[in-house]
Amino acid sequence: GGLVEKFQEVIPQLLPVHCVAHRLHLAVVDACGGIDLVKKCDRHIRTVFKFYQSSNKRLRELQEGAAPLEQEILRLKDLNAVRWVASRRRTLDALLVSWPALARHLQRVAEAGGQVGHRAKGLLKLMKNFHFVKFCHFLLDFLSIYRPLSEVCQKDMVLVTEVNATLGRAYVALETLRLQAGPKEEEFNAGFRDGRLHGIVLDRTETAEERFQADRERVILTGVGYLQR
Repeated sequence: GGLVEKFQEVIPQLLPVHCVAHRLHLAVVDACGGIDLVKKCDRHIRTVFKFYQSSNKRLRELQEGAAPLEQEILRLKDLNAVRWVASRRRTLDALLVSWPALARHLQRVAEAGGQVGHRAKGLLKLMKNFHFVKFCHFLLDFLSIYRPLSEVCQKDMVLVTEVNATLGRAYVALETLRLQAGPKEEEFNAGFRDGRLHGIVLDRTETAEERFQADRERVILTGVGYLQR
């Protein structure tokens, strides 16, 4: 049996309590894991990181215009970080702050041709995808709602009333996010003009906004449902 069972052999009255912080991890993974675009975003970010981690020259070039992302790439050597909420939120923040410089650097590498240029061209295609970029902005809003809850749950000592109050605020924040765009999504909406974001043309299909809204709704509803358990 497991560790809990071995303890219960010695202390039959022992009641196992699942780690709240780990349940939070499961909540976010459950909310996001079933969305194809989330898995695609995650794979793409990992591929971008590996593309730069494998070349000190590319990493130096990236540092010139995208220092926050370069620092995050150096920090996150292990792309399977245990604290999914914190690592993904931090990574997405660095990615969005550095996105214009990253897209332009990938464009230059792609234009240089060769095998590396071909890889950069593939990365650039998704990096300039409307659905991908807008969803990353939304996902950062979504993950940021869990930050206070994550911090409370990781305290050495915490009152049940504090956890309940933080859970309540997270639930309200998710319901609000369902009805209106969060700060990062609003930032995207304000900056996207005439098919461009920060002067860079995004590839957008006719159904891109409809698909985005469907994925957005699905993530939020799953997150709300988990908090209600």
